[in-house]
Amino acid sequence: MPLREAFSSNVAKFLPALRPRSAPRVLPTAGFDEVPPDQLVEEETMPEYRVDHFYPVHLGEVFHDRYQVLAKLVYGSSSTIWLARDLQNHQYVALKVYIHNSARHRELPFYQHLATLPSSMHPGAKNIRQLLDSFQVAGPHGTHMVLVM
Repeated sequence: MPLREAFSSNVAKFLPALRPRSAPRVLPTAGFDEVPPDQLVEEETMPEYRVDHFYPVHLGEVFHDRYQVLAKLVYGSSSTIWLARDLQNHQYVALKVYIHNSARHRELPFYQHLATLPSSMHPGAKNIRQLLDSFQVAGPHGTHMVLVM
């Protein structure tokens, strides 16, 4: 095998395949039980819940022309977290969508600070969540911060 071919095949093993951006998937709209509109679920059952504070995420929605929402993972009083597909990098990510009236966003500055630090050789360093992206999305009642992890 010529040297050039050997080098190319070895490099291909270590670099992610360069694939074109994926198209959003079409999610099913039938074949499952629907929750009645008057039945409260998840964050809606919290006493301090206000529908106008949360961004109305829809399954299949594409955020930032890149992240397609697949499922809700968890909710809290100040955000919801969603499983999404990164259509550009072909990986699953979590989208943390904050309520629009969060007084302060403490998490984003923390991740920005971590990004300025030199890489750590500590064995636990790889277990710290990495911020992949952040952006804002306009909702019907205000602007929401979104963190991609």
